[in-house]
Amino acid sequence: MPIWSIATMKIFAEAMELAKKGDRRQAIVLADRFAAESAESFVTADADGLAMIIAPLVNFYQAVEEWELAALKSKDVCALAEKLCPDTSETAGDYTHLATALEHLGSHADAISALENAERHLRGAGVWESYADGYKQRLAHLRQLQSGVPPQLKA
Repeated sequence: MPIWSIATMKIFAEAMELAKKGDRRQAIVLADRFAAESAESFVTADADGLAMIIAPLVNFYQAVEEWELAALKSKDVCALAEKLCPDTSETAGDYTHLATALEHLGSHADAISALENAERHLRGAGVWESYADGYKQRLAHLRQLQSGVPPQLKA
């Protein structure tokens, strides 16, 4: 498990606060400091600890619309989640975050694949029916984007 000092946790909290206020540049500087100060934890962390370090960065990068970094970190979290907690709604959520980042990058086929992985985990957790409508709508939207035909023109 990662062990952060109070100062390191404050750095991340301040980065998130700056991101919410729209000070994107300074927020990224602080997030980079958080990542640098977490480097020691990367060396000693187990897989669960790594996920705990990386997941907040995914949320941060999405908040400041750094979609490439969000996608890269989301892929790491998903790989760890596959190992640590397959067939859970939490892992499905990790894949949903990945799909969001990929959609913003225009990687619609990859976003569809990420949502299909989310579906697999929701089915494995036995909770697919609770989420099915939303996921089906999102998949239809991504497939529409992938087709390149605007929704109002598609027959």
